[in-house]
Amino acid sequence: MDTLTSILIVDDSETDRYLLKRFIKKTNLAEKVLEAENGQEAYTLFDKDPGFEPDMIFLDINMPLMNGFQFLDSFTGKHSSKKTRVIMFSSSSQSSDEEKSKTYPCVIGFITKHPKDVEEFSKTVSQFLAS
Repeated sequence: MDTLTSILIVDDSETDRYLLKRFIKKTNLAEKVLEAENGQEAYTLFDKDPGFEPDMIFLDINMPLMNGFQFLDSFTGKHSSKKTRVIMFSSSSQSSDEEKSKTYPCVIGFITKHPKDVEEFSKTVSQFLAS
């Protein structure tokens, strides 16, 4: 798996951001990892810097202020590019959330928190990137 330049983690749980960041570092998935606590904070990063374009976004669904789907609605309309891919990373086990995420062209996968280990995480992300 090639190393990406940058990844943005959008999740209101500090613990989940920490664990995901560790998995990303252990698998050498990205050179740079940025974080946002909710969709609104993430969206502001794109508004402040029109050139901001991470290779990938790991996006939680259930967050305060702006949830993952609200972020995707705004992002898809104004900032999405073919470069930035999104993987939903959520504790939601509702199949309707996974199905809804598939309606967004930038979403390449859905991971239910928490992967068992680094190897499972790496394998899953590799499969998404290959498709």
